[in-house]
Amino acid sequence: MAVVVFGITVFGVLFGMWRFVDGKIEKAKIEASTVAAAASALAGLTRQELAETQAFRGAALHYEGRDARNDGANHGRNSGRQAGRGPHGAAR
Repeated sequence: MAVVVFGITVFGVLFGMWRFVDGKIEKAKIEASTVAAAASALAGLTRQELAETQAFRGAALHYEGRDARNDGANHGRNSGRQAGRGPHGAAR
């Protein structure tokens, strides 16, 4: 009888330890998948922000180049006009 009780006790201890370790493993898997999902979302955001930044830089360079060409073409035309005035000298 003592052998049977001892065997059940050993089985119970091993089963309890197995459940404890299995719970820890499941918790680690869930945490790892959450971290991986967050990291991939962050990487996607970073790629999107990079693309938007490059688009803004391209547009800015386009307009800066256009303004530089306009400044060069208009050099000397506005020398007699006052700032803030229209073509006939009237305030805008």
